[in-house]
Amino acid sequence: MPLICSNRPVRAARVPAFRGRGAGLTSALLLTFLCAFPALACNVPVFRYALERWQAEPYEAVVFHRGPLSPADRAAVVALEKARDDAHANLNVTLADVDFPLGRLPAKLWKSRTNAPLPHLVVSYQGGATEGLVAWAGPLGESTARTLAESPVRRALAKELLAGKSAVWLLLESGNASADAAAAALIEKELRVQEKELELPPAAPDDPKMRAKLPLRIAFSVLRLPRTDPAEAPFITQLLAGESQTNQPPVPVAFPVFGRGRALAALSGGDLSADVIESASRFLTGACSCEVKELNPGKDLLLAADWDSIFEEALPPEERTPLANPAIPPGLGPETNTVIGASTAGANSAAAANQNFLRLALTSLVALGLFCGAVALWRKS
Repeated sequence: MPLICSNRPVRAARVPAFRGRGAGLTSALLLTFLCAFPALACNVPVFRYALERWQAEPYEAVVFHRGPLSPADRAAVVALEKARDDAHANLNVTLADVDFPLGRLPAKLWKSRTNAPLPHLVVSYQGGATEGLVAWAGPLGESTARTLAESPVRRALAKELLAGKSAVWLLLESGNASADAAAAALIEKELRVQEKELELPPAAPDDPKMRAKLPLRIAFSVLRLPRTDPAEAPFITQLLAGESQTNQPPVPVAFPVFGRGRALAALSGGDLSADVIESASRFLTGACSCEVKELNPGKDLLLAADWDSIFEEALPPEERTPLANPAIPPGLGPETNTVIGASTAGANSAAAANQNFLRLALTSLVALGLFCGAVALWRKS
């Protein structure tokens, strides 16, 4: 689907959406409409607006069990909680005793886990059309819990984004040295070209205030992720969730990541070309449709980072990343299926998106009415 909303000439290209979670025809039409009415969009670059204002959608970590948890299992749950509370991971945690009625999402997830030994951990993505998509599943364990949201590559990725990079191109290697080297060289070469050729959109009087003091510049970087790195195994599984076409046989896959860890697309094969790299770069540094997150392509990655650390002054309450609820006390029995560390970030994000969408819809209807009226007058004349 076309994603480039700019008055600069570009090569004909597209940015493929994640397979299985494309933005859809409605989003494509709305993005096209936004491009047709540039007055509706702010001039803050997409990558910067996303870094400052788009909360990362939470993943749900559901711990399925039967009866009281053992001390080792409780330690694993505490590790999950710490990832959310201390490391700022976009992760909610739910204890689900399978002998009692389960909530809607846990019931859906448990139905798909045939004969899974207990306790069993299922991590699912909660964004948009892929709600309930399993990002990782396996036995509950403290070591696994510690690596679900943190790993060396993700720490490096977050560090680059927090430093103000427009995007970090994460290259998941295939294991074929020549293919991986060729893909890395292509991305590096094209990104250096785009850093020289692209220009930031001029600031507009009505633009929302940028609160971070980071330099506003066009800069890209590349991180290579070996597919066989055991420290990155949970992350790689999450990256490829829903991406079966890029998984067998292994090929190099590039993920342009921006904002608070949002991957724009999964690019491989013919999609990983100079034209598509240029298109993605223009989209991320452009000024079109940057206010409504849900109308933009991509999915949020599960990673731990204190995104609000870029602000020197405290944000107003409505724009702060909500803290997790207190942990369940150790003595609380597991007979109540309870969410621990649940964040209201998703709810706040959805409410803000609904307000933005309503404002956009009303403005669009007015513009459409004016357009139809003009067409009617033209036909009568």
